[in-house]
Amino acid sequence: MVDARQRTATVATRIFPEPGWPNMLDVAITYTLSPDGLEVATRATNIGSGRLPYGVGQHPYLSVGTGIVDDAILQLPASTRLPADPRKLVPTGSEEPVEATPYDFREPRPVEALVLDDAFTDLDTGRDGIARATVAGNDGATVEIWMSSAYRYLQCYTGDTLSPARRRTSIAIEPMTCPPNALRSGEGLIHLEPGKSTASWWGVRLT
Repeated sequence: MVDARQRTATVATRIFPEPGWPNMLDVAITYTLSPDGLEVATRATNIGSGRLPYGVGQHPYLSVGTGIVDDAILQLPASTRLPADPRKLVPTGSEEPVEATPYDFREPRPVEALVLDDAFTDLDTGRDGIARATVAGNDGATVEIWMSSAYRYLQCYTGDTLSPARRRTSIAIEPMTCPPNALRSGEGLIHLEPGKSTASWWGVRLT
């Protein structure tokens, strides 16, 4: 913890070189709670001497008390899905339009029995450049997760591989600046020159 106030807390870490990681990176994450919800800001700075590949993702689980996610109403602002290798669970490198497939949640609809552990891209944004996804319950309660334009991908996971007590009780909607396996594939990475920084924001709120 590097700073803590009434509604804001910042945590930070320094990542040192190791096999597979070429440089030094400072990362600070600031959490801000307001009447409008929770905002999370991530700032990364290359403090090393060489160019550095960077990507960041978060892993929030959303629930509106529906019991199991089959009954939840899901909306995802994504028009493209990245199919994954079923054994390795990493993208195969291909892309598929979600239109006319079970993975099209651009309009809100029930999850039902669909199993999701999929990465999506081509996110639709509003005029403010923000992409928004929602999970709603039958009682009208809705949780919204929003993400800045730095997050070009999102992963959606219905928790089918969790322990029985937690299985399909919430939906993970994960903002990501790059897809899974990006440090190997190079897809979507941000390349930071020495001394350069990058920042991204996401948040969650009840509507």
